[in-house]
Amino acid sequence: MMSLPADARVVEEVLAEVDGYVVAANKNSPKQTVISGETAAVKKAGELFKARGIDGTILPVSAAFHSGVVAPAREPFMKTLERLTVNPPSIPVLSNVTGDFYPVGPAAPGRIRDLLGKQFAAPVEWVKTLRRLYSEGIRIFVECGPKRVMSNLTLDTLSQDVVALPTNHPKKGGMLQLMETLAALAAEGIPVDFSGADGPVQDERPAVRLGRTELRVVAQASEAGSQQPQPVQAQQADPLMGLLDPEIREIASQKEFSRFLEIQGEPIRQLIKSGFQSFVKNVLPLEKTVRQVKSEGMDFNPVLVSGLAAGLPSDVRFPFDRETLDDLILGRNFIKKIPEDGRRRMLEKNVERLLKGPSGEVEVQMVEDLSDVIKLAGFFNDEEVIEEYGLDERLVRSMDVTTRLAIAAGLEALRDAGIPLIRQIRTTSTGHELPESWALPLALRQETGIIFASAFPGMASLVDEVTREAATRYGAGAKKRLIEFYTGLLAHISDDRERERITAWFTEEFGSLNPSGSEELYTFNRDFLLRVISMGQGQMAQLIRAQGPNTHIDAACAGTTQAMLLARDWIRTGQAKRVIVIAADD
Repeated sequence: MMSLPADARVVEEVLAEVDGYVVAANKNSPKQTVISGETAAVKKAGELFKARGIDGTILPVSAAFHSGVVAPAREPFMKTLERLTVNPPSIPVLSNVTGDFYPVGPAAPGRIRDLLGKQFAAPVEWVKTLRRLYSEGIRIFVECGPKRVMSNLTLDTLSQDVVALPTNHPKKGGMLQLMETLAALAAEGIPVDFSGADGPVQDERPAVRLGRTELRVVAQASEAGSQQPQPVQAQQADPLMGLLDPEIREIASQKEFSRFLEIQGEPIRQLIKSGFQSFVKNVLPLEKTVRQVKSEGMDFNPVLVSGLAAGLPSDVRFPFDRETLDDLILGRNFIKKIPEDGRRRMLEKNVERLLKGPSGEVEVQMVEDLSDVIKLAGFFNDEEVIEEYGLDERLVRSMDVTTRLAIAAGLEALRDAGIPLIRQIRTTSTGHELPESWALPLALRQETGIIFASAFPGMASLVDEVTREAATRYGAGAKKRLIEFYTGLLAHISDDRERERITAWFTEEFGSLNPSGSEELYTFNRDFLLRVISMGQGQMAQLIRAQGPNTHIDAACAGTTQAMLLARDWIRTGQAKRVIVIAADD
């Protein structure tokens, strides 16, 4: 093992260049990190650090602790732990493996054993531990043990508003150092009893708590030979005194205040009583729940939205054109009139609508006139997806239009977040390198999740497949009957103008039987299942090689909102460090 005067992040960057096994084993402070591993690798790392002006110190230890070298010791240690009863901590205790509190709750014993076992090979996260305590409001740190190494590491790591006190520094002597520390604690407002002369006797009074720290008041026998410990009157602060700030004291000194209390005193007392009861009943259980959830690994810090994208319907440009968001903010409208043939096809579907009367009565009515069909809609063209993002055409054609739009939104959001996609290279059996798809950087893949929010995924592809099959099955017979009817009718009509009118009618009707103009035989689409099943999340993950959790949410208009909340929960519970939420509907 070797001690280095450098932060763990700097150390780990250099270790990445070392051939052989060596890790940052003790992350003691921003000014000190200890490395551990194979002897040759540690020496090689020392040479690299020296070349950078960082001189390391070899530590005379018996093994490469907190590294994989001593990992085999975990197994016999765990067997011993399994025979012991492990209970959740009654006071909060932090683990150096995670830098967080040991878990509580029903599952705590097993998780505590696992953390204890990991300490053999896991780095000591001392910096993270100190910062976790600081985030809990801890500002006073007392080191129990010889010297003052931990106190110095604390001062190196945290800001200047903390106090770190040793209790046994050899240069001062144990008793002198202890008394200085007790005096310093008293100066910080912590009640300390200096009256005792003989051995301590444990008092039954509760601890004085400061955030998560705990100091217990100890009683001492006041006279030599005394058989009974004398109670010590520790000065306990009256919590009500905290309400009396200078302004309140000024008000209370006025002569009218007595009269005020005669009238308002009882309502004030009732307010305090009811408020306290509500606090005990509602707030305290909630705080307990929050502490327990935190101990299970949830992080309640705000989740950051680092990138976003939005597409607008447009039949003249790509939905995710660079000017899309500007157009949205400026209120530009890309909704257009529906062509008459499109409206006529809607009319032929015999759509029913609800009509509300003046008194709220409802009537169901068939839409029978072209003027009653919707006239405006948004149109878009996603044909540029392949060209815009360099995607494999075969992969894109296997996607439903909704999935294609959602994936385009996801790629644009990644671009907005500044997360790059890296070209993957495949080496052939002959040693040649061929470019493949684009993917997330390797370090981001396992920690990236994907949520697909859509109310109608695959619906367009399902309808298209059924329509093609029905048109092929019934279209040919209808055309034949229409031709026979048309030729038979013309044989009985001699007027040229009437024949022209009938021919125009026939041409329009005949064309409507097969709008696409295709005469090909219907074949079942081999990508049918891929296109109709909700697989947008999996296809996005496959495309960018994201290996975190992925799922689909269908909550109608609330789908994207629910997806954002689920993404937040994934991040808070540690299931993912980032989540790409993709949403679309056609």
